[in-house]
Amino acid sequence: MEEENRVEAAKPETPDAAKVKSDKALELVAAIGAVFLFLFCQFVFSLVGLAIAAAMNAEHGVSQAELMQSLSDTSVIALPAIWATLISNIFVLGILWLFLRRGNRLQRLGWHRWSVINWWKTAALFVICVAAALSFNYVYTNYIFPDLDMQGAMRELFAAIPQTLGNQLLLFLTVAVVAPIVEEVIFRGLLQNSLANYLPPWAAIILSAFIFALIHFQPEALGPLMALGAAFGVIYHITKSLRVTILLHVFNNAAALALEPLAQQAREAEKAVAAMMPLLG
Repeated sequence: MEEENRVEAAKPETPDAAKVKSDKALELVAAIGAVFLFLFCQFVFSLVGLAIAAAMNAEHGVSQAELMQSLSDTSVIALPAIWATLISNIFVLGILWLFLRRGNRLQRLGWHRWSVINWWKTAALFVICVAAALSFNYVYTNYIFPDLDMQGAMRELFAAIPQTLGNQLLLFLTVAVVAPIVEEVIFRGLLQNSLANYLPPWAAIILSAFIFALIHFQPEALGPLMALGAAFGVIYHITKSLRVTILLHVFNNAAALALEPLAQQAREAEKAVAAMMPLLG
């Protein structure tokens, strides 16, 4: 038996097997590259946004010290930051589209299909996964780290944006439409898929969810964001559809934006229900 195993191992790799192995390696490299591209563009466009904010203030003849101080003022940098995030995500989405439109890459990610299970099972799966994520959020913020101000910096940034219809539409487009598309393509479509070539499905879901949480740069929300990413990962693994996770991610972020006034009232009243509100991801 050992001799047969040695003979089997010594057989040369077939061209088809070599191509499959090469394709899997390329998928992993592309996924890692997409994550770094996302981070790099966020950094560069954020710097550009700060430079624009500084230039706008400089036109008013402020001193250099006042100029540097103004860049720490949320009301000054809020709108440029939202524009920078939107343009960065659109740029990344364009680069990804150029790569994914070749061959059957989009089809392999589940871009062209809805759920492989029926719609009511998909809806039930969504309710179960999101309820589990929200329950974890409740325990995390009320019992594990009760003094954390979850996504406080983000709320402060959004509140500093001038409350005009145009700005609110810009915020919705950035946070509830474009960001979910980019993040689902990268972290579920590319990263989770490529990791699943080398890891068990549960490990690929957890690792991609962890990286998804990390790139939000919100240490206080790392656990809940990871739970949210894992929920989307489970849904993607079962439905095999990127369309479904994008749609659900859009719904989650839109709900988080719409319910923020109610969540703020709950926080001010120190009500635990605030921890059950959707989390921006």
